[in-house]
Amino acid sequence: PVANPPSVKGRNAAAWHILVLLLHSAATILVFTETKKSLTYLSSLDENDRRLVSALAAGIFAVHPAQVESVAWISGLVNPLGAILVLAAVYFYLQYRESNRVSLLAGSLGLFALAVLAKENSLVLLLIVAISCIQLWMIHPPQHQYLLCLHP
Repeated sequence: PVANPPSVKGRNAAAWHILVLLLHSAATILVFTETKKSLTYLSSLDENDRRLVSALAAGIFAVHPAQVESVAWISGLVNPLGAILVLAAVYFYLQYRESNRVSLLAGSLGLFALAVLAKENSLVLLLIVAISCIQLWMIHPPQHQYLLCLHP
């Protein structure tokens, strides 16, 4: 469906641009949400400072020049789509780390698979999860004999 844009929105370029803008806006909101959640775990900032840093990160993501072609070109639709799927997968993973619900881990893995199908550079999510596990272990060393990232 993404490879054949006219089949979804017809030849109306404005509708396609609005769709890409909406996807980019959703990705920006996810950047804010996940930055705030990550700062909860990884820093001692108070709530207002976490919001401020998260808003700054989301603002930079929203207007950074690297995002221009993804938002301006209709063919760039896969970039915000891949970003949304990766960010949603990370969000589900962070929720899993809090609640230990296997359904959230399954959701994260499913979103990751969709992200890789949408944009192959989404494989970077594996590195993101590994780095976040290392950071969490440095702050909160595991109580177990084994180091398994999937274990909250």
